[in-house]
Amino acid sequence: MFRKSQSGFFLLVASVLIFNSPIAGQPEWRPWGNMKGIRIDGELIPFETSLRFINSNWTGYTSTEKYNWEGNQTYNVFQNKREVSHKLLNLPVSFSTIMVDEGRGLASQTFKVSAESSAEGSGLYYCIEFPYQVLQSGEIQFLSNGKKASSLFLSEKNKAGNQAIDSRVADQVLITTKTRTWKINIDKARTVILKKQFISTPHHVNDPWPTQQFAITSSLQKTADYQLYIEIRNGSLTPGFSDSLSVQIECTSTNKPGPVSIRLNPELPGRSFDGISGNYRWQFPDKDPAVIDYLLDSLRVTWGRINFSWNEWQPGENTNPVQKAESGSLSANFYKQQELAKKLAARGIPVIVSVWWAPEWAIDRNRPAPKGYFLDTNKLDKIQESISSYLFWLKRTYGVEARLFSFNEPDYGVDVRHTAKDHEVLYRSIGLHFASVGLPTKMLLADTGACTDYALSLLDSVKKDPDLHRFAGAIAFHSYHGNTNDDLKKWVAVAKLVNLPLMLTEGGTNSAAHRYPMVFLEPWFQLDEIDMYIRTGNIAQPQTLMPWQLTSDYSVLTGNGLYNDHGPLRPTQRFWNLRQLGSSPAGSFWIPAESSDSTVTVAANASLSKQIWTIHLVNSGPERPIQLAGLPAEVTSLQVFVTTAEKGMEPSKPVIIRNGKAEFSIPALSYCTLQSSGQPGK
Repeated sequence: MFRKSQSGFFLLVASVLIFNSPIAGQPEWRPWGNMKGIRIDGELIPFETSLRFINSNWTGYTSTEKYNWEGNQTYNVFQNKREVSHKLLNLPVSFSTIMVDEGRGLASQTFKVSAESSAEGSGLYYCIEFPYQVLQSGEIQFLSNGKKASSLFLSEKNKAGNQAIDSRVADQVLITTKTRTWKINIDKARTVILKKQFISTPHHVNDPWPTQQFAITSSLQKTADYQLYIEIRNGSLTPGFSDSLSVQIECTSTNKPGPVSIRLNPELPGRSFDGISGNYRWQFPDKDPAVIDYLLDSLRVTWGRINFSWNEWQPGENTNPVQKAESGSLSANFYKQQELAKKLAARGIPVIVSVWWAPEWAIDRNRPAPKGYFLDTNKLDKIQESISSYLFWLKRTYGVEARLFSFNEPDYGVDVRHTAKDHEVLYRSIGLHFASVGLPTKMLLADTGACTDYALSLLDSVKKDPDLHRFAGAIAFHSYHGNTNDDLKKWVAVAKLVNLPLMLTEGGTNSAAHRYPMVFLEPWFQLDEIDMYIRTGNIAQPQTLMPWQLTSDYSVLTGNGLYNDHGPLRPTQRFWNLRQLGSSPAGSFWIPAESSDSTVTVAANASLSKQIWTIHLVNSGPERPIQLAGLPAEVTSLQVFVTTAEKGMEPSKPVIIRNGKAEFSIPALSYCTLQSSGQPGK
């Protein structure tokens, strides 16, 4: 990942306490302008709003979505509302939206839109999308002035495609299922279109780009979701166009979820888990030191990943980089990064060195890349000599012997890009060179920006050629794209095939979050993030989980100017999540675990030598009874720690275990860790 930003460039009103608990009832806002649903007593009543400009002939759309990197946007946070302004990607369409919490189960949204120039298309719409399984067997009614204009029952017989299931002029829409209702009040009578459409990249594959194409079928999704399109403008936009729309959404639920079954399999201990780790790319000298020290003193950090500014180390092909470095001629930030590596090493934390930027002389400008650049493989000798000269200097000058080396996100080109062949040639050559000159540093394979099939394809040659394994120390990925259950299974399968550890070297759910940093304090964001770590741990069994970052960038602390909070440094919910996750003792193994309900995510570790068992549960829904089974008979009780929007790793009543089983409840929207006291030496 790369960006120049720091937490706290956007409006904060009062203090972080403005982030109310979402348990009683609150909309889930997204900082790109969407509402993701409304929570009632912890249960998410699902839907997603968006602004969509539809392509000509309804072939696709551009919407308000997470990864819109164009221009500047705002995300202003208030007690009971959020304000967003931005542009639709690659379109002359500007918008602002206000999303308001109006009480239990009730929210409203207003959009103001304008066009600076013409845009050809089928229209501009406010879209409300519903997961198909939520509306199956439900009834939808269109009303105008209180009178029913149309009603129909939804079923699998409703076909996906451009053909509308129904289209009416209405100012109210009612949707009713067995346990839930949605009442949608529109500011005036407008054309409302009900459709059921596949898109080229379904939401569940977690690659949320603003531009999508409609599809008739999908190999990635069995049944299409439903969409309500509320018209703002039909047809193309003309210069100077402006309009507004207001919608109110009210939800109810009588759903009563039952107990969740959690089962462990201690007979099959898995891969080792060192614990949590951190990225330490030095960026902000005024705030980084205090945050770094606070977190190193408060968390058990097991690995550290730093930036090697290769472009600064040797900007000229025939210059002597060591001589320049030893003369003190490099930037202050370059030396600060090395001091930080030294601090990590002094604490016994192994260091990973990663490259973001290459010097111009090492780049192949005759080989264009869609993003970033390819290295000139005709200069491999000089490339590997330059890199090894830095690693020797780092060891000699700062006492840091890098454990692993990588190029950051070569699948995306941030900034060095690789094909599978590049990955093989570079890592074989550099790894062989390291060994020949006496460097024990191993290659960190992949280190990709995504956990997807495409990113995994960089390892095609590695899978086929065991000779490459002797230069490799681990395989790594980042969690911003993909990272679905299926993706994780594929990555760990390759790691097992080549017998290498798997690492999550940049953990997070949104690589664009620096554009609206107040999102880091939203309770939903903090819960989603730890849910991703627990799910990743259970499926992929990584050696470590490494957030981006444990510095003032994407900070897990607030205060000292971070998030515009000028009080003392103090933990956020994300901090407590990490501390709780890192509570597994050194020498632990992943233990296979299963949950009977997708809203309760589980992962488990065990230090078999100390007989300390750790079970992590993330509840993304209402309070739930838990039925736990599979613990060894020797375990008789579990200590319980709970983190929520209001609690930070607070101890709770211990759980009594009988014959490896227990029954207890976990709070709504919580992260709970249960841990046995252990019997050292047994």
